[in-house]
Amino acid sequence: MKRNRLLDKLPKEFDVGWAKFEFKLQKNLQSGGSKCYGVTDFNEFTIILEDSMSDKVAHHTIIHEVTHV
Repeated sequence: MKRNRLLDKLPKEFDVGWAKFEFKLQKNLQSGGSKCYGVTDFNEFTIILEDSMSDKVAHHTIIHEVTHV
């Protein structure tokens, strides 16, 4: 049974006008050797999100990462 969670409702990509960023989910996400909840990659045009975070944390993380672009 699929969980009804925020991360599963994200669109495949996010068009910011000058580029389209793809949302990707990853378990055990790290940046610079430290655990994190989100990473925006401007070289690959991706927003990578930690797959195991709660909806409450995901809501804030998605907003945070989208503001980077």
